[in-house]
Amino acid sequence: MDISNPNAEHLAWCGLIALNMARKAGTVNSPAQENLFLCRWLATAEKKRLFKRELADDIRWLQKEGREKGMRADLPGKMEYLWRASKGDLLEQNDLFRLQHIMHAIKMTGINYAVLSEN
Repeated sequence: MDISNPNAEHLAWCGLIALNMARKAGTVNSPAQENLFLCRWLATAEKKRLFKRELADDIRWLQKEGREKGMRADLPGKMEYLWRASKGDLLEQNDLFRLQHIMHAIKMTGINYAVLSEN
């Protein structure tokens, strides 16, 4: 993505800041609590209409992912990816970062993967 999206960037940034504040306060201590916190945070953001209307579908999709997949949804990872992608610096990341993100996404789906030798 080389086109920035300030609204999506703002949504993701706010979600990540809220999550980090909850971590520092000690109210979030595990991946399950992170998922629950972000689901609730997104529900509150939707209910109070804190973000632009064009983000409503994105907010609902993130909520659905969090509810249906639980910890496998990796909402903090999705928020960070959304933040990086929408501010336009995703292509500036090195290949290792992008590979790690892809491998993490594959792992979260439950697909088993391994590196094979030439034999």
